[in-house]
Amino acid sequence: IGSAENQKVAEYISKAKIVEQRISPILEEYMKQGVNYKNQLEVELTDLAQVASLDASIYSIDGKLITSSEPLIFENQLLSNLIDRDAWQEIVVNKENYFVNSESIGMLFYNSVYYAIKSPITGEVMGILSIPFFESASSLERTEINVVSAIVGVFSIAFILFSLLSYFAINGLIAPLKFITNALRKISLTGKNKPIEWKSNDEIGLMANEYNRMLLNLEENKSELQKSQKEIAWREIAQQVAHEIKNPLTPMKLTLQQLELGLISGDVPKEKTQKSIDIMLKQVEILNEIASSFSAFATMPAPQIKTLDVIDLLQRTIGLFSISTDAIITFDHTLKINIVSDEAILLRAFSNIILNGIQSKWEDIPVEILILCTCRNSNCVVSICDNGKGISEELREKVFAPHFTTKNNGAGLGLAIVKQTIELCGGSVWFETEENVGTTFFIQLPLVIHHN
Repeated sequence: IGSAENQKVAEYISKAKIVEQRISPILEEYMKQGVNYKNQLEVELTDLAQVASLDASIYSIDGKLITSSEPLIFENQLLSNLIDRDAWQEIVVNKENYFVNSESIGMLFYNSVYYAIKSPITGEVMGILSIPFFESASSLERTEINVVSAIVGVFSIAFILFSLLSYFAINGLIAPLKFITNALRKISLTGKNKPIEWKSNDEIGLMANEYNRMLLNLEENKSELQKSQKEIAWREIAQQVAHEIKNPLTPMKLTLQQLELGLISGDVPKEKTQKSIDIMLKQVEILNEIASSFSAFATMPAPQIKTLDVIDLLQRTIGLFSISTDAIITFDHTLKINIVSDEAILLRAFSNIILNGIQSKWEDIPVEILILCTCRNSNCVVSICDNGKGISEELREKVFAPHFTTKNNGAGLGLAIVKQTIELCGGSVWFETEENVGTTFFIQLPLVIHHN
C-alpha cells in the first residue's frame, strides 16, 4: 500500500513536470505582456489540464494566484488565493524544484504537488504550478482492492489445489480402513465369515491379522454356543415334557392302586371299576394331547397357500362353538374378503384364539366374544375381542412363548403354534389387553391382489 502511494505521488510529479514544460513559455510571455495575455494563459492551462485529466493552478513567486483550470473553487472561497506557506517556503526560499503537501477542504483530504515554473531562457523561477490529487484516495483504494484481490485469488487457487491433493491423499490413506470396516460390518453369528487377505506387513496388515485371528475365535465360540444352546433347549423340553406327563400319571397311579386293593380284597364293584376305567381313559387322552402338541410344534407342515374366503372360514370356526353355553359369539361381517393362506392352519389358529377367549370368562358369567374383519391397505385384519379377565402385565411378554400356560392342563403351545403358523402364511399376530376388561387378538393376512 505504501509503495502504491509513493507510485501515485511520483506519477503526479511527472505530470507536473510535463505541464511545467508546456506552460513555462506561455507564462513567460504573460510576464512580458501583462494582463492582456492572461486570457491566453487561462485557455492554455485549461487545455493542458483536460488533456492530462487533472486540475492545475499557477501562483506568482510572491504567492498570489494568477490563474486556475477550476476558477470557481477560488471564486467561491473554497480555497484561498494565496499559496500554501510551506510550499512557497520550499519552492521560493529553499529553491526546491517540487514539493508535495497534504491539504484538505473541510473533510476532504488530498495531496498537492507544487512545481517550480522556470524560464526556458534564464532558468529563473517565474511562478509555482499546483496540481491537487483529487482522485488519489479512490485510486489508492482501487489499488488496495486489486492487491487484495490478487492475494485472495492466489490463496484460493492454492487452497483448491491443496484441498484436491489432500482429498486424494486422505482417500489413499483411509481406503484400507474402509476395506476393513466393510469386512467388520459383514461379520455374522449365523453366516460364513471370510478372512481378510492383505499381503503387506504394514499397520493395516497387523489389523488384518488380528481380524482373521478374531474370526477363528468367533467360529470356535459359535460352535460352543450352538452346542450349549442345543443342550439348554433339550433340557428345557425334557423338563417340560416330564412335568406335563407327570400330572396325568399321578391320578392314573392312584386309580390303579385302588383297583389293586379291590382285587386283593375281592370287592370290586362294577360301578367303581367303570369309574376307574373312565379316569384312566381321560388321563390317557390328556397324555395323547400333550404328545400331539409337542409333535405339532416340533414339525410344522409346510403351508398349502391358496385363495380363501376368510368370512367362510370364520363362520365354520364359530359353528364349532355354537352349542357352548360359556360364550356369546358375535360375528359382524358384510363383505366377502379373499385372502392368501392355508385353510387348515387358519382354522386351527381361529379356533385356538376363540377357545382361549372362552376360557378367560369370569366365575359363572358367559364371556362375550366379538369378531370383526376389516381391510387395511393390502392386508386383511381379523380381530377377536373378549371381555374376559385380560392378561396381567407381568405375563404379557410370555404369551407367545412355547410351554407357557396359566391353565392347569395343556402343554402351553397353543398360542406359540398360532404365531408360528400365521407367520408361515406371511401374516402376523399381536394382541391388546387390559386387566378385568378383556383381550383383543389381531391376525393380519395378505389380501388377494387382482392385476388388471
